[in-house]
Amino acid sequence: MQTKKNCLRLINLIRSKTKLIYIANNDEANTIESIRQSILSWTLKLAGSGKKIDPDKNLKYSEWSIIKGMQTGSIQQFDEKLFPQNVWKNLLTNEEVNRVFQFKDGSENDPTTDILTALSRFENEKVPDKKEEYTHVLVVKDMHNIIRNNPMLVRKIREIVLNSEPKNVYRHIIILGAIKEIPVDLSNHADIIEWKLPDAEDIENYLRGLASFTIVEKKRDVKTDEDKKKANVEYTPQEFKEVINSFMGLPYCRIEEHCCQSYVEHGRRLDSKFLSKLKTEHIMENSSLELVNTDVDMKNVGGMETFKKFINDRNLAFSKDAEDYGVESPKGVMLVGIQGCGKTLMSRAISSLWGLPLVKFDVAKVFSKTIGSSEENIRNTLSTIEALAPCVVQIDEIEKALSGVGSSNMSDGGTTSRVVGTLLSWMQDKTAPAFIIATANDVSQLPPELLRKGRFDEIFFCALPSEKEREDIFKIHLEKRGYKGSSFALSKFAKETPNFSGAEIEQVIKSAVLGSYISTQKKLENEHVYEAIETTVPLYDTCKQDIDWLLAWVGWDEKRKEGLRARFASPASKDNHADPNSIAHTENGKKVVMKMKSKKTDDKK
Repeated sequence: MQTKKNCLRLINLIRSKTKLIYIANNDEANTIESIRQSILSWTLKLAGSGKKIDPDKNLKYSEWSIIKGMQTGSIQQFDEKLFPQNVWKNLLTNEEVNRVFQFKDGSENDPTTDILTALSRFENEKVPDKKEEYTHVLVVKDMHNIIRNNPMLVRKIREIVLNSEPKNVYRHIIILGAIKEIPVDLSNHADIIEWKLPDAEDIENYLRGLASFTIVEKKRDVKTDEDKKKANVEYTPQEFKEVINSFMGLPYCRIEEHCCQSYVEHGRRLDSKFLSKLKTEHIMENSSLELVNTDVDMKNVGGMETFKKFINDRNLAFSKDAEDYGVESPKGVMLVGIQGCGKTLMSRAISSLWGLPLVKFDVAKVFSKTIGSSEENIRNTLSTIEALAPCVVQIDEIEKALSGVGSSNMSDGGTTSRVVGTLLSWMQDKTAPAFIIATANDVSQLPPELLRKGRFDEIFFCALPSEKEREDIFKIHLEKRGYKGSSFALSKFAKETPNFSGAEIEQVIKSAVLGSYISTQKKLENEHVYEAIETTVPLYDTCKQDIDWLLAWVGWDEKRKEGLRARFASPASKDNHADPNSIAHTENGKKVVMKMKSKKTDDKK
């Protein structure tokens, strides 16, 4: 359990006499409860191990806030029969414990509301016996709000940390804050605990403490109102897993809040779809991420059959059987190719096919003028993505976001290099089921380390559609606008549009529909489509050199019968590339493209 790991990390720091501990977490109530249980677990284990330690005497545990000042807790035992919900397990011995810290309300004029006064009292606390060991723990809340531009406070904390007198007293300051903000003067003295969010096991245990429900293999047949009430608290294993997933990435306080909202909206039932929506809305607030509508069906994407098969196969990897078999979650794919060939559209189709939310990540938004903010933004963004997982992450034109890495040290003090380094490390090491779909038009601007295996499962090249694929794309866009594809000369349209991309074919149909409406306001005819084709100049005609360079970069591996640096997303473009007359290759380190011979020219010869 992740929460237990957090607590054990804290216990180990206390045992190793660490004097300054910083816990970054914004779920204060539950984190404080975990800190208390950690300190009690360690102390009670020592008391029960035969050592002469009296928890009431040898341990002093205090908490400070700017409102209540410094409050010291006393260890109290409660009646398990009256308060069974308060019984907890010792983190070190796994024994049930019925002891808690209790605090007295302070006076309104408590001088310890001043942090310097509280620290002075903490430092100078008297102990009754110089021969025994004593442990004093002080938890300070909201320190990041008061430590800024406060040199006296920084100096006071350093004096406590560096003070080793008396020898028999071990003082520990635990700073608890929502923001990880440590002055440079204290950074060498502080140990930081990244208090990670609860995992699936933690969430299940927490839910069982919040509400009563039953896991059943088969859902109940609802015939009466009584059956409906019982069915509301019954979940199949799959339903309960979906509920757990809808809470992943949230702190306990948010989990409880979302539970209450679901109970109100859905008749005391935890509805996974409703909960997922709440989580998404919460996480996307103040984020550089954007939730994208995913109403694109895979059948609305023409061509790219090889890539579609690849995606269908990877869909199986998200199943429970695959997880039990040892299959790891797919990392993602890089789609390189010519503009307008459906790379971005495919991202939406994959999200719809898998039934996962699509999150658009604009890398440029993480960069900030403030020193250090860009690095913090990228870390927060990646944490947000992991919280939203399982999901599909779309990074459009990634080469623009990552360009300038090579000159980063001279242009921005290395900020871009550090941001890119953090992103690449996360892509390599991430275990969260976040499938990345990155698109790139100009691969020459991509850092080489991004293209190596491990960052992505595969790199695909999206070429201009073949004649058959163009025919399918014409049909898709005609039917999308309410026209029957079979009523048009699709094959002739395809022959008349060599080197047209999917986006350009879509624009042809849009222009034809508009032209038909303006001229006749009657139904669309073949002539309107032909007119739109004649007036459209494809990108290939204006940027032929760049496109040929891209084909040269892909290359051809004769042994594998596949692209050298990327796989072909379409079998038609792969077969075309395998033709000796159209192979893009390299000679003496220079990128060269052998121009494809026209069949019409060959026929004339």
